[in-house]
Amino acid sequence: MSDFDLEGLKNIHRDIIKTVIKNKVFRNGTLGGLKVVAIDGVELFESTKKCCEKCLSRKHRDGITHYFHRAVICSTVGSDPHIILGAEMLEPKIDSSDKDEGEITGAKRLINNLYKKYHHFADIIVADALFCKSTWIKEVLSIGMNTVVRVKDERLHIVKDALALFKCREANKEWIVKQGNEKYTKIKAWDEDNFEMADATVKVRFIRFVEEIHTGDKIEINEAWIITTDKFTSSQTLWEIMHKRWDIENNAFHQLKTEWHLDHCFLHSPTGVETVLMFIIIAFNLMQLYFFRCIRGFRKKRMLQIKLLKI
Repeated sequence: MSDFDLEGLKNIHRDIIKTVIKNKVFRNGTLGGLKVVAIDGVELFESTKKCCEKCLSRKHRDGITHYFHRAVICSTVGSDPHIILGAEMLEPKIDSSDKDEGEITGAKRLINNLYKKYHHFADIIVADALFCKSTWIKEVLSIGMNTVVRVKDERLHIVKDALALFKCREANKEWIVKQGNEKYTKIKAWDEDNFEMADATVKVRFIRFVEEIHTGDKIEINEAWIITTDKFTSSQTLWEIMHKRWDIENNAFHQLKTEWHLDHCFLHSPTGVETVLMFIIIAFNLMQLYFFRCIRGFRKKRMLQIKLLKI
């Protein structure tokens, strides 16, 4: 595995994704008629003893250095099947650099590689608050796609400007989402375009959501903010996209770690680690395609994937 033909394995993965696109698996989009993908980083495993030349590292307060591998993953979110389009391993410190490669740098490389292979692989790329940077937004726009990014830092000027503006007016839109007989959520959305990022050349749409969650007699209030380069998609669809970003955590990372042992170090070498990751991704994608393209009404039957595998 440490001497495996990694490029040949990546070509197998590429051919599977190209077949998925050719067979129009996502011709109706994955959410609201749009092809939506999520970008996020995942730590594969860590050790205080074993390391290789491609290991990232961090030193804890007790002075012990921890070595680990981390990858940035791109996966479809919304409707089934959830397909992992690609993965990019993050690089360790280089030369005089005192920091390992960050998620945003790896994510930029990933989306450019995906664009070269599959061209318009998504309509919207959704990411967490770490990606609330003008450099990321410009990179997504450069390949002809839009991005949706969570915002959490109240200190940002764009947040202060938007909240001050929204404070003086009523919500632009309100709707109700029913989640059972006794549970429903009232959502209010304040929506405004042309807010400037730190880089004045980048202007985005800022949306503030206030959720009033009713469960029986209990009421819970949540607030969330997003920025997006998408000027036309409704705030209701963008609210769904914001929540469906968690599909990459629930349907990809969680399943891969609990059922596929992604967090287990099968062998520790630069090529070996990436080879194992690619084998797992290929197997996961083929399994997802079998369940949701070959078994009629798989989701409606409420069948557990793990039980079917054991059969």
